[in-house]
Amino acid sequence: MSFSPDGSRIIAARGTDEQTLLWTFDLARRFGSRFLTDQPGGIFPVWSPDGSRIVFTSKRSGRWNLFQRLSNGGGGDELLFPADEDIYPLSWSRNGGFLLVGSGFGSASTAAVITMDAQGKPSGEPIVFVRRGLGIDPQFSPDPSGPPRWVVYQSTRDGKTEVYLREFDPKSDTLTSANGPEWQVSKGGGTSPHWNPNVKELLYLAPDRSIMSVELTGNVNSPTSSPKKLFTPAGIEIERAQAGLAALSWAISPDGKRFLFPIPVTPTAALPVVVVLNWTSLLKN
Repeated sequence: MSFSPDGSRIIAARGTDEQTLLWTFDLARRFGSRFLTDQPGGIFPVWSPDGSRIVFTSKRSGRWNLFQRLSNGGGGDELLFPADEDIYPLSWSRNGGFLLVGSGFGSASTAAVITMDAQGKPSGEPIVFVRRGLGIDPQFSPDPSGPPRWVVYQSTRDGKTEVYLREFDPKSDTLTSANGPEWQVSKGGGTSPHWNPNVKELLYLAPDRSIMSVELTGNVNSPTSSPKKLFTPAGIEIERAQAGLAALSWAISPDGKRFLFPIPVTPTAALPVVVVLNWTSLLKN
């Protein structure tokens, strides 16, 4: 789930393993409605930088491909990118020029970048940014102008899941400088990294499900502080957090002042049922 670029709406996937659908929620009206998509629905919704469209992945014709639809629900589902393998969107750069996508899941996932044209359509084949199993749940830095300068992601390359920061260079064939820096952000384990919209802070989920904060320099040359605990949200199951499955299950508002977390639904006690016998006799009175 994620906030719209203006912070007024939320898009989220909800449902069961057999049938997952996308819903939008208007925060001002406190109202949710189904985001209409052709069956069988979709997952991994990502907003376009201007908030006019939503790209998602949907399994049709036996494969997970990229589709997009107007965020107001109008029009139909447009096939955005027919891939040779299952593919899903993860992050769209603020300047609209790059779409980070994933293929495979968990420790077998690969992060790649698709170049987008001015109309929001792919203009080339995906370029692998982080090799299979080494970069999970990547997110572009939300730089206010120009292409993103950094990508944050989690990796199990050293046997333990940690959060890393790597330079993004759109002029390079590999999208990253050969001698470009790569920094370990987390300490003692970390998953589900997110950027503070001010680009001066990275946040991630610690193994005990606490939200951790790491400050960055003004030009994001390197992390400048040790991770510090902000708070421990209720609602994220620690088993899912440790497995790295909560990556897209929390979000930060565009103003950086609100956090969005899922809350487990606890079954309530059954309501009593009152049966009235011979109720027609009451009508006579």
